[in-house]
Amino acid sequence: MAFADAEKTLIAQYVEAEQKHAYFLLGATGAAVGFVVQKLDGQRFDLPGSVLLIAAGSLLLSLLLGIRFLDHANQARHANVKWLQVQEEFKPQDAEQKKAYDALVSEFDAKIDAENAKAGSCKKWQFRALFLGALLLVVWRVFTMLAIS
Repeated sequence: MAFADAEKTLIAQYVEAEQKHAYFLLGATGAAVGFVVQKLDGQRFDLPGSVLLIAAGSLLLSLLLGIRFLDHANQARHANVKWLQVQEEFKPQDAEQKKAYDALVSEFDAKIDAENAKAGSCKKWQFRALFLGALLLVVWRVFTMLAIS
């Protein structure tokens, strides 16, 4: 029983850390979007202005992907809860019920796997878009410094 409790604690800690990381990335992205929008005011469509505009697009994409990550992760957890409820409540009595039970469990497994795969993909691309946006902000700043000197 102690192993099951330790496993539950570890899973809860993992989920909490994953959520904190996701919200941290969303907060950082939101702050960067606010900064970029402020800097876009008065920009021209020259090279530095275009780089800043692309940075804004990349950061907005990162924000969208972060929200989609949270949505898919929540859908996977919801399907997992339903899967656990079915396992707890539905006890097949004969071969036909066992077949229906196996099909239902298989559907939940597929749903959980699909949502987790989508969440993982969104998280990966969220970070990439955030990194690209930050990199483009640095490039924009270099261009503006070169224009001043």
